[in-house]
Amino acid sequence: MAADQSSSCAVILAAGGGSRWKAAGGVGHKLLAVLPDGRVVVSASIRAAIDGGLPVCVVTGAVDIARALPEGGRALCERLHG
Repeated sequence: MAADQSSSCAVILAAGGGSRWKAAGGVGHKLLAVLPDGRVVVSASIRAAIDGGLPVCVVTGAVDIARALPEGGRALCERLHG
């Protein structure tokens, strides 16, 4: 069942530097980590929101995640940051 888009939005917070992830032994940025099925965490999160019928807002900052986004997302990031 799709969410009511008039009052719901998925917000993917990708602006931090991942210091806790790294302190716990993680390598690289946690949102760019590869899941067992080969997908990147941020891409899987965005896809789950879209599949649930939600509009998506990705907040970026410390790390360039554009390469991990679907084609439309990369174009949007380039337009916003380019």
